[in-house]
Amino acid sequence: MSTEPATAEVAKPKFFLPDAALVHHGHIDEDHRELIAILNGLLAQADQRDMLDGALFRDTLQRLVARFERHFREEEAAMAALDYPDLAAHRQVHSSVMARVVGTQRDTANAAEVGAAEVHNLFNLALDDLLRADLGFKTYLAAPQPEDRIAASAARR
Repeated sequence: MSTEPATAEVAKPKFFLPDAALVHHGHIDEDHRELIAILNGLLAQADQRDMLDGALFRDTLQRLVARFERHFREEEAAMAALDYPDLAAHRQVHSSVMARVVGTQRDTANAAEVGAAEVHNLFNLALDDLLRADLGFKTYLAAPQPEDRIAASAARR
């Protein structure tokens, strides 16, 4: 008789993009999944030990910064093309997230080790954009659209 459990426990990512958070526009959802994958990699390391290798953290953080920058630029362009009325406020969220991520980058630039708390802080920053801020855009996209707005958006593309 086997002593193994009947079902194997499968490791799950710390964070995933729930269906309710999908924006369903352009590459936004795929961008969010890529950002989440980077964060999940850091979270997995943080859960294994209290301190992370500083060089590995910085390399991953640099990838995250570059991905955030590209995502924010493309997302804001998509919002502008659709005349999203809360674009200015959304840009402020992006600016705040980037300032805080770059601050983490600066603060850990020479650290031999980085505390797991830094990873959890990055995770919370990402939530500010991926879930909280982008849900307003999702609601805007789902609202009935006057034909003239659709035509104007199509003409700009």
